[in-house]
Amino acid sequence: RNRKAIRIILTTTHNTPRLERSLGSDIKAYVCEDTGTIEVELYEVRQADICIIDSKDNTVDYCTTNGQQFVMLDMPDTPGTYLLVICSEELYAEGIFTVE
Repeated sequence: RNRKAIRIILTTTHNTPRLERSLGSDIKAYVCEDTGTIEVELYEVRQADICIIDSKDNTVDYCTTNGQQFVMLDMPDTPGTYLLVICSEELYAEGIFTVE
């Protein structure tokens, strides 16, 4: 399987103490060229909004999780650099990836 990791910058929201975040919540994300998807793995995240944003600040794909540990979004068709945003009560995370 051909997966490239997206480097995720993870922070807590203002409502969640840093200590609580360090005990569980985590996110991993991958560009999967074989399937044409962006795979997101969520650990200890109850509900999250996940979106892909292009360089013109347009939302390309979006989903809301409800406790799922694994979600897939469609990889953008247009080559370019994109921002992956994951936002929940527990955390906020961003990652940048490129589609060639």
